[in-house]
Amino acid sequence: MKAGFSLVEMTIAMMIVLAVTGMYLWWPSKANQLWGAWLPRLRQNPYVLLRDLHSVGGVYVAII
Repeated sequence: MKAGFSLVEMTIAMMIVLAVTGMYLWWPSKANQLWGAWLPRLRQNPYVLLRDLHSVGGVYVAII
């Protein structure tokens, strides 16, 4: 039972590290970049729209 508890703790710690580093890599370089970072660009081609939906959704889930 102790090995399972340690494995779960290490997994949670790695999830936190991955979430923090992902947010750092995603964070926009300019403070005024709203589209593509906080809001999806809806009038772009489908590839850009799907990429933005993935990243914007991930940001809101990571915040929670």
